[in-house]
Amino acid sequence: MKLMHVHPIEISTTDEDPELFLELIDTYMLHNPDMVAYFKKVLAYCMAPYNYNQVMIFFLGESGRNGKGTILKVLQDILGPHAVRMNSELLNAKPSTSFKKDDALAATEGKSLFIFNEIDERMIVSTQNIKDLTEGGRDDYGNRLMTVVRPAYSRNYDVNICGTPLVVSNTLLNFGDWSSLDPIFKRLILVPFDYKIIHEDPTIIARLAAEYPKIQSWLYRNYFEHKGIKLKVEPRPGPIDRLFLRFRDESDIIGMFWNDCIEETGDKKDDILRSDV
Repeated sequence: MKLMHVHPIEISTTDEDPELFLELIDTYMLHNPDMVAYFKKVLAYCMAPYNYNQVMIFFLGESGRNGKGTILKVLQDILGPHAVRMNSELLNAKPSTSFKKDDALAATEGKSLFIFNEIDERMIVSTQNIKDLTEGGRDDYGNRLMTVVRPAYSRNYDVNICGTPLVVSNTLLNFGDWSSLDPIFKRLILVPFDYKIIHEDPTIIARLAAEYPKIQSWLYRNYFEHKGIKLKVEPRPGPIDRLFLRFRDESDIIGMFWNDCIEETGDKKDDILRSDV
């Protein structure tokens, strides 16, 4: 047996719930029972060893100072070496010339959560790269799928890109005008953070750190409670569903153009042929 990592957080020997952490979840989800229950399922999926649902989780807090950073820090601290902060240029349809995609992909090996933090609001997201990152790293029979990467100044080697992308942003993602959106929105798991922190508590991180053994225990118990959950078909609470549908409509630039400029008359003589477009 080969010991790969020693986790810095001691293991809790009790099943006591982390009261502060659960209280924050309830607060950040605006005390909405449906939102809280849905978010707990998303957190359970974040603890999965690989992305078996082929999804991308999106924490959206349009106002800023809404708690998503606090939840993100807890997840990253608990997962330790199994979470990795990724270069957001990997999502960029037009990355900078200095960015090397294979260098970024090489960092995913052995990681279960890929964190993309604070996406540039002007960035156009690559739908192809999202598909590549959300393949889940397994085939239909559970076998590992390997991708050849060619990092700079290194030999080629295989990596298993199996983790779940977690995007954290203050703005909605932007897609190109002719992007194929349906496959992306089928994979998108949206969690809005609409809470507004008025008075920052400087002790909150230290108080949460004191709860880490209990939080770790609760996160894994929550994972096993929802193990195998199919997030894509999990019913979205009303507030999330309305935001999701708005996001989908606003992302379809061509569709918005047709809705604004085309009127259906039902008359055959008004039909528009492909050659007319």
